[in-house]
Amino acid sequence: MLKICSGGFKFGRLNCNYIFDASYLPNPWRKPNLKGAGLSSSEISNFFNSHEEYIKYRTIIRDFVVGVASLYPNEDISIGIMCSSGKYRSPFLANDIAKELGVEAFHRDV
Repeated sequence: MLKICSGGFKFGRLNCNYIFDASYLPNPWRKPNLKGAGLSSSEISNFFNSHEEYIKYRTIIRDFVVGVASLYPNEDISIGIMCSSGKYRSPFLANDIAKELGVEAFHRDV
């Protein structure tokens, strides 16, 4: 079973097989007009998808996850995606990848 989780480093490390750091990605929290926007809002989606580094990083993680899952089809695999606070970057990225792979994302700090 594949599980994708998100969380913030300031709350401690996630207990996952693999951890990816999304802290360096652009942060919508730093944009005053996006501070109150929800994770599923079109403004947040447009913000992330307008940054090439987000799209490239999402692809790298997705390809890694697909590769590991194909190597170990009968194993429980947990993927952690973390950023500073776990409020925007890591949960959005986790949701995006989970949706593409048809699995559920779990968010510790949202």
